[in-house]
This record gives sequence, structure tokens and C-alpha cells, in this order.
Amino acid sequence: MNKEPDRNPRKVLGKGLSALLPGRNGSATPLVPKSAEAASVAEPIEPKAPFPEDFEEFHSIPLDSIQAGEEQPRDAFDLEKLEELSRSIKANGLLQPIIVYRDPKAKERYRIVAGERRWRAATMAGLKEIPALVRSVDRDRLLELSLIENIQREDLNPIEIAAAFHRLSNQLGLSHEQIAERTGKERSTVTNFLRLLKLGAVAQIELKSGRISMGHARALLNVQNESEQGQLVEQIIAKRLSVREVEALVKKLSERPESPQVIDNKADQEKLDPNIRAALQEMEMALGTRVKLIVKSPKAGRLEIEYYSKDDLDRIYSVIVRQ
Repeated sequence: MNKEPDRNPRKVLGKGLSALLPGRNGSATPLVPKSAEAASVAEPIEPKAPFPEDFEEFHSIPLDSIQAGEEQPRDAFDLEKLEELSRSIKANGLLQPIIVYRDPKAKERYRIVAGERRWRAATMAGLKEIPALVRSVDRDRLLELSLIENIQREDLNPIEIAAAFHRLSNQLGLSHEQIAERTGKERSTVTNFLRLLKLGAVAQIELKSGRISMGHARALLNVQNESEQGQLVEQIIAKRLSVREVEALVKKLSERPESPQVIDNKADQEKLDPNIRAALQEMEMALGTRVKLIVKSPKAGRLEIEYYSKDDLDRIYSVIVRQ
């Protein structure tokens, strides 16, 4: 039996994806279900804006027209990971555009808000242009957006994050609460990161490198002496100490009695409160011998009175008890 030809042949999707996906100006006709056709005549659907208000455009920008951002919190890039990303870009192209703003100091120049690592890798891959979103916001807002964009990345080390939080606080005057709101973190997290900047140089370097952890760093904050802190860092790395072991060591250090400071010579006395210095001088004149002040803490200490013979001790005793 001969089959009748189809009198209503199906239409071929010859227009490709461009017929389904709206372009930048939203010119493509949106797909509307038949049941909604009548309603769409009465109340036409308003096309969505292609970009948020603070974006100007999205296009390819020559790589040599782009410079690193001044607000970049990262201070070092892993060359091995950059080469890995570069190979991926060569094979697959750049899957995510970078974000830039127009450099107010140079015509047709741009600075990076987010994506410096992708920009560097694209340069290594030999690309001539890179897809980019151009932002148009004021300087303070730009600094905030750039820092927050980068803070959200998981590959920043704790010191870089702490430095970014510090800039948000110091340069933009944001409170810890406001920083937490803008970055989606807990207020206590912001505070704990900022405390890391009080660590000594050795501890900060090793925290950046990942050889000590955030837990180690928080324990080390309780060691005020930078030299002792550095020695503890060396022990952590050499002996692979756990956070609990470091906390125990720090506790022992805090319980150790401090070496008293003897105020004995003229140079030391010059550093004293003028009232205390005058009191020591009066006691030495009254007793006719040297008097030492030994400081144990800001609120406690002791006095040492020198004598040079039994008769000298009797004399000093008589002066003190007034006999």
C-alpha cells in the first residue's frame, strides 16, 4: 500500500540557536505558550534589560589594552596553575568573561575588576582578545566590588583575605558587620581574619604558603613575643604539630613567670614615669644607698635596697623605722 504524502510537513529548525536565544538587544521573539497568546496581546511582555545598571557593554577587548586592577587583593600567582589554565584556554577557549572598567587616566584602556588570573593565562595562551564585561561605577563602589568579587574566590590565602577586609574597613570605612553583610560571611569570621594581620612576619609568611593552618595561626595570636612566635612556627612545621598541641604549648608559655625588668641604670630610669623616677631618687637620698626597682608587670614589682656592711644595714634599718 502506498503511503499518502504528509500534507503538513514539519518545519525544520533552520535558524539555529539564534532563533531561540535573545541577542544583546533582546530582539529575538520570546517563546510564548498558545494559552498565553491572548493575554500577551493585551499585556505585552517587557523584555529584560540585557545587563544590570552598572554595566555598559559586553565585547571582546584586545589583551594589550587591559591592565591589572589596582584593587587586586592577591599578591602572588601560582605559575604552575596559570600554565594549566592557559592549556585549558588553548583547548576550549575562555569560558567565563573577565570584568573590567574604563581607566579614567588613559583613553581606550581598561583595568581589571575580576579575572586577572584568566587574563594572564589568556596572554600566555597567545590570545589577542578576551571577552569582557565593562562596569561603570564610581571609584569607591568599584573598590568595594573588586575586593568583594575577589574575596569570594576560594583560592585566596587567609592573609590576602584579611588584607582585603582591612582595605574595606580602612579605606571605605565599613564596619565588621557591614563587611560581613556584603561578603555573605559571619561577623566573627571577618573579625578573626582581621586579627591575622597582628601576627609576626614569620607566621604570616608561613600562613600564606599553607605550611601552617588558620587554627595554628589563631593559637599563635596569644603569643605576644614575635621571636617566640617565630620559634613556635618552626616547631609546628618541623614536628608537624596539631592545633591542639600548639594550643598546649602556648598555654605553657602564658603560665611561665615573666623575667622581671630591673630598673637599675640611668638609661632605664629615663624611660620611667617622671613621678616614679623622682620617688626613687628621694628614697636613695633618704637612705644614702642605691635603690633598685624591679618591675614584674605593669601593676606589680618590688624594691631592692643595697647595703655594704652590718653597720650599713643597721643604719638603713634605723632610717626606715625612725629609731
